[in-house]
Amino acid sequence: MRILIIAFTAFAFILLSGCNEDPASNNNNIQIDPVLAEQAAFGWEVNDFVATGLDVQDLTGSSSPSVNKEISGLAGAAKLKSLAKQLQIRSEQHLPHEFSLSKPVTDSLYFFFDDSVLGLRGALYYDLTTGIARYYEVRYIFPGWRNMTYDSAEIALNLSLTPEDNTDDYLEYLVRLQRFNERFMIQSISSGLIVTDHSGQDVTGFEATIDSWYHQTRHLSHRRQYMKINPDNSGTLREDFDFKDGSNSFNTITFYPDYTGTFARMFRDGTTVSGTFNSIEDDLAGSFSEIIDFPEGRYIDKIMKEALVSLTLPDSIFSADLTRSIYFDNGTIRTCTISLEAYEEFGVKVLSVKVTKGNGAHGEFLIQATESEAFLNGNWTTADNNAYIQISAEYYLDGSSHLNYHVYAMPYTPGDDPILTADYYFSPDGYGEGTITYNGETYLINFDRQDSAELQGPDVNGRINLYYE
Repeated sequence: MRILIIAFTAFAFILLSGCNEDPASNNNNIQIDPVLAEQAAFGWEVNDFVATGLDVQDLTGSSSPSVNKEISGLAGAAKLKSLAKQLQIRSEQHLPHEFSLSKPVTDSLYFFFDDSVLGLRGALYYDLTTGIARYYEVRYIFPGWRNMTYDSAEIALNLSLTPEDNTDDYLEYLVRLQRFNERFMIQSISSGLIVTDHSGQDVTGFEATIDSWYHQTRHLSHRRQYMKINPDNSGTLREDFDFKDGSNSFNTITFYPDYTGTFARMFRDGTTVSGTFNSIEDDLAGSFSEIIDFPEGRYIDKIMKEALVSLTLPDSIFSADLTRSIYFDNGTIRTCTISLEAYEEFGVKVLSVKVTKGNGAHGEFLIQATESEAFLNGNWTTADNNAYIQISAEYYLDGSSHLNYHVYAMPYTPGDDPILTADYYFSPDGYGEGTITYNGETYLINFDRQDSAELQGPDVNGRINLYYE
């Protein structure tokens, strides 16, 4: 599962086979096909692999993750900051070098455009009395495959009363509003960034908030993220989730000036997370540790994750070797290894996640992220080469994800029909739901706890474990 994915985040997904050798009973009074049970839980496992990798990268990759992270967690703040810089550059292209004194000195319109083909309009305002310029852009046409229907952003620039000289300009704030298709799981995202400290044009301190509102049919109704980053690289991040039934959960993370930090999380089902991290910022080496504690009476006691990380120059390749150990209530311990490598290629952020289990199962997932979107493609081979799985996923700005995969019998040949398909949506609070098609039947799955899920379908109505001994 993940911590607030650094801050925030929140996908928190747990390994189905938990890096383990033999499937355990699902603790139900009904019989569920073991292939269905294990492969239904696999989507949760994939998200745990990826979430763990993103957590490690986010928390240890920089002393101030919100400044540069583009994929998850604090990516929201990073994208706001990056968007503000892009808007600043575009706004300066439209600033006149001389302002006519015949124009009103108050907030006045100096530039406007509306491109009905691109579905983009914008405007520039400037106040001669304050030296503040406001520039906004609104995008109102999107490709058919996008779920977004409206995206607006506005920045305020302090031109220091010298609009002809952009070297002393600095950002004061950014606000953004996004709306989505009425049937989409996210309904709107409202974001804001206020600059509290700057060095020249560089933002060195800020406060940011991101409020995400969800469809009325979703169990998660509202997610609020708050970030405060200081010039000394210290900071506080908090993420609160409000649910339709009145319950809530939270994530927190604290950064210290010495490039270390702590994090904590509480889930609705009583599962808690705590951990520490040491950034690579000062010496190109760092570490990550996390303990997930389950409530009394569960079949799992805890999960421990430990990682050593490094940065290789001059190519800035981030690497991490992580070990995860699952402690079952009966004393059994199962361990697996995860290898991470992050780099940038042609302007695209890439994260490679390779996993090897003790039973021989293995796989690789590749995440590619641009300024506006992130996608995953991967494959997995089960223990004893019994099945081959192809996986794809899309990650959204609010921390939600859409994942689907196809399971094929071995030996696999391209073009074969899958024996099982799954389509899941995960919320940033660490829960999710979806459908599985198996043997011509469709099943519903609800990931409503951190150790098990509810499975419903023809002659099936029970729970499956997400970890196995």
